[in-house]
Amino acid sequence: MSFEDFSNKLNAIVICNSVEDILASDILDSVQDYSMIMQNLLDTELKAQFAVNMMNNGHTNIVVENIGALDINENIKIGKENQEFMQIFLENFEQSLENTNEVYEYTLEDLGSTQIPSKENDGEVLSGKDIIHSNWKVLTEKSSAISRSKLFHILNTTTEGKQIIQDELPTLFYSDSSHMYNFLMRNILNDKIVSKEQMANLILANPTRMVSDSFDVKEEYMFDADNFMDLLGQIDEILETTPNLDPTKIQGARSNIEEYIAQNFEQLLERLKAKEEKNEREGYSIKDLKALKFLNTDKHLIDEELAKNYEEISSNTQKEDIMDVLHLFSDVGVEEKDIDIETAMKQTFSAITDEDLQWAISRMATELLQDQNASLKDMEIFGKGHYSRSMKIGEYIFKVGEDRSTSEIPYDERIIQPLTRRKLEGTKGEEVYVEVQNLVDKDWYKGLSDEEVDEELYKIYSEMRDRGHRWTDVRKDNVGRLLKPNTPEFDINGNRIQPEDSAIGFTGNSNERRVLPAGELVIIDTDFIFEQDQKYSGSIASAHKRFEARYLKEVMERENQETPKLLSSTIEASKEQISNKDIQGMSQSVIASQKGQEKEEKTEEYFK
Repeated sequence: MSFEDFSNKLNAIVICNSVEDILASDILDSVQDYSMIMQNLLDTELKAQFAVNMMNNGHTNIVVENIGALDINENIKIGKENQEFMQIFLENFEQSLENTNEVYEYTLEDLGSTQIPSKENDGEVLSGKDIIHSNWKVLTEKSSAISRSKLFHILNTTTEGKQIIQDELPTLFYSDSSHMYNFLMRNILNDKIVSKEQMANLILANPTRMVSDSFDVKEEYMFDADNFMDLLGQIDEILETTPNLDPTKIQGARSNIEEYIAQNFEQLLERLKAKEEKNEREGYSIKDLKALKFLNTDKHLIDEELAKNYEEISSNTQKEDIMDVLHLFSDVGVEEKDIDIETAMKQTFSAITDEDLQWAISRMATELLQDQNASLKDMEIFGKGHYSRSMKIGEYIFKVGEDRSTSEIPYDERIIQPLTRRKLEGTKGEEVYVEVQNLVDKDWYKGLSDEEVDEELYKIYSEMRDRGHRWTDVRKDNVGRLLKPNTPEFDINGNRIQPEDSAIGFTGNSNERRVLPAGELVIIDTDFIFEQDQKYSGSIASAHKRFEARYLKEVMERENQETPKLLSSTIEASKEQISNKDIQGMSQSVIASQKGQEKEEKTEEYFK
């Protein structure tokens, strides 16, 4: 076909708005030009109508021979509207697959749910899942991380598919041109398609594969710094928390990753800086820098790279991150810029403008440093909560923040006993909350499975609910393991202090309080703790709603009462669908039911 003929036919196809337009054209031959027509029609619905018309007019063989004119994404769209076309497509799947550059998520979902009678073999059923099993390798090669996640899910629904995952995990996992391994890994782990042990062994078999693939993308614009840093964190978390791994292999894997990052450190810094500029923030994210430092092994290669780039990094971080920068470089062998505690606190809490408040915060930090025989470089940011920023000073945590969800909290043995927890008011009406707590182990959950972590958190939650207290920010990062007894007595600079409840914001009866010993878990972020009959606010991403539904169900079962309809339906619903209002209503309903039963029991006892 000459270029002129091709161009004329193409122009004729583009202006067709119906099957009648195609058939009436003097330039187009619906049989000879079928493939070209199908490839260049602009409307998928029109493609479907044309293919059906061809089959109805005795040209099914043309449709079969040219099934590869479209990729599987378009073919399955057409097949959903016409069973005969779907039969042809499934029976000639490989031909269509050859002409496919990328398989989409919805295509795999539709294919996996397809099951129709075969046209060629009478009585045989064409199953989309069987076709996926037979073509999983090519489908994997042509899938993005999102569509490959769907492929994992479909394979995981059959015995044959599960065996493919078991035997071919490296091939299934690593075939992705965009290398969004962090997304894929989190997805298949969260949905329990692959176990943490399987993923850990995949990493150990080739420790730098994910890291190098993600870093060495062909097009610079495809590199996503957030995804890359998230991937590093996931890899480290899996290696650190998966039970029964060979420690020597873990050490070797971490060493390999450290070497790779050190070799590419300056290029990575450039990309991290560009990420912040793209987000309209200047300089480096301290979170990213701390994550890189955490990759250090005994070789300290990351520390060496940090030291080489000290001027660049320290000159390009936010002033609020000064404490983090000081601690980041405190042990890497560089001469840091001299700075005093007042300046450090003023920059760390730059939102606080009242000079009296600034002085008070600096004074408290100085006293804690003196008590712990520590210097400014020993301080480090310990966490950033909803309303506060906390610093580690020796064996203490010093928290400073804005107005909290509630100024008073009910005393509970599962809450960290603070040295002080109070509101400071400046001369110009500005207010901040300060709190001093004992240091706890924040990594208490490492080495535990997600289910085990969940049960530990629910134990705390249900205990507190039994005592009439509601905790609405339930997550593992808000809990710590005691390093010393949770006692209300402190020794600061030689002075023994036992703060009054009013000084630390506790309400309730102080008598007969139980002191939890070292090793027990306690809540360290107290922004969301309420009496059960109070109005309360919940925190995003908290397990509170799920735990409350479970708790109320267990209460009703203990009382041998019928579970209320609202509670039953809520337990079945997703956590996104459950509102705080629903939870409050259920709680009040169950409490009222309990009180009613108690009243009946007392009445029966009285008349006995």
